[in-house]
Amino acid sequence: MGLYLGLELPSGAIAAAVCAALLDEGVIMQPTGDDKNVLKIKPPMVIRRDSADYFVDALERVLAR
Repeated sequence: MGLYLGLELPSGAIAAAVCAALLDEGVIMQPTGDDKNVLKIKPPMVIRRDSADYFVDALERVLAR
């Protein structure tokens, strides 16, 4: 059991740019899928609320750019 999500983006280039920007925010993310356009989101089962909030806030900042 666990949490495993995929966030599909329009292209692999966009996914790669988002992953690079997230790394600058302190979040490690990898694209996956045939076109490398899906963000693999798989936090540990013991994720804390503040860690989840940190990720969501970082993703929101990156996507807003």
